[in-house]
Amino acid sequence: MICMWNIGQHMISTVAVVDDEAASRESIGWMLSDADLGMREIKGPLTSIPNTQSQVFSEANALICDHYLSHKNYAQFTGARLVSACIKSGLLAILCTRFGGSDIDDIRSLLRYIPIVRRPNELNEPDELHEALTLCADELSGNVPPERKVWRAQLVVERIEKPYFNVSVPSWQLEESIRLRFDDLTPEIASKIEIEYRTHVWANLGAQTSDRFFIIWNLDA
Repeated sequence: MICMWNIGQHMISTVAVVDDEAASRESIGWMLSDADLGMREIKGPLTSIPNTQSQVFSEANALICDHYLSHKNYAQFTGARLVSACIKSGLLAILCTRFGGSDIDDIRSLLRYIPIVRRPNELNEPDELHEALTLCADELSGNVPPERKVWRAQLVVERIEKPYFNVSVPSWQLEESIRLRFDDLTPEIASKIEIEYRTHVWANLGAQTSDRFFIIWNLDA
């Protein structure tokens, strides 16, 4: 029997699942069954984010999505891009993936639009799903947790190894070097990047780990 979860201003009865591995979709399906929620498997090949997003919105009230979706040409885009697009459109969406390390460098520009990232072993039980959806709903309603609130901060370019460059943010508590991509910059900003270039950006200075730290060059973008 399908039930309805009332999470903030969102009513959840069916969750769309985007994953290129059948075993992963099956595992998520068992968890959703235990939660008395319906499941919609979004079948590939998926050729564009707008078309996939439209299908998700028409068939479900929330999304669980893997990041790497290229197996057997399942999708021509990454899960991070789909999740960020759905979040910007107001849908509760969870990025559920095993990626880490340098993988973060390629999606850091999207993290401001991805409230929740979970590993598969962190999304095995209905209560874990409920918690993740609740955190997502809170942020969409404007209740942003301290570790994701953005503050104005100074940024310093330390190293350039195209297509990447490394920066430091002195006011961030961890003071780790962060690797960014030239492709995520506007041409105007990219033309200014050189060693010891300094500017002010917006960043979530409360981030507890570097894989959740993001930088916004233009807050209005």
